[in-house]
Amino acid sequence: MNLGAGPSYQETAGQDGTWGYNANAKLRYALERGVVEASANRGYDVQNFTGTAESGTREFWQLRIDFNYQLLEDVQLALFTRYLKENREEITAQYLAE
Repeated sequence: MNLGAGPSYQETAGQDGTWGYNANAKLRYALERGVVEASANRGYDVQNFTGTAESGTREFWQLRIDFNYQLLEDVQLALFTRYLKENREEITAQYLAE
């Protein structure tokens, strides 16, 4: 099992700073010939959405389940599923000029 958490602070020119939090959790269960792993992550990051000077913050939640199993000596089965929810606040060059 793995757990982690910590604060986030984001400040954009011309705006007040905002606080948030990041967190992650992972649970790993070993099988005789494989492993099952479940993880959850929450956080903030800054992204360049358009490839120009326009950028913004992204708040996200991610849940993931992985399954790996050794079928034969040289053959392994790997399956996973992921759910991602994100909210984006875009900061455009026009917004910064105002």
